[in-house]
Amino acid sequence: MTCVKCAKAVEKAIAAIDGVESVKVCDKSGKALVTMKEGKTLDKTAVETALKETEFKTKSVVKAEPKKDENKEAKTEEKSKG
Repeated sequence: MTCVKCAKAVEKAIAAIDGVESVKVCDKSGKALVTMKEGKTLDKTAVETALKETEFKTKSVVKAEPKKDENKEAKTEEKSKG
């Protein structure tokens, strides 16, 4: 993938997958960072199906652990101090 237009086409295809909260594709690296809604997961088959309309294919799907929401914890802590 070498252009922004290609990256946007891939972003649009992946964003249409059920449970996708956000997606950002880097045209230079060809990698996509996909954030899923809570309780949803993304598998390689879903990505492959979504990309059928584009000229791109997946090499791998790697699961990353969600980042800890420190602000959420702080808010919960403040409420409990009440």
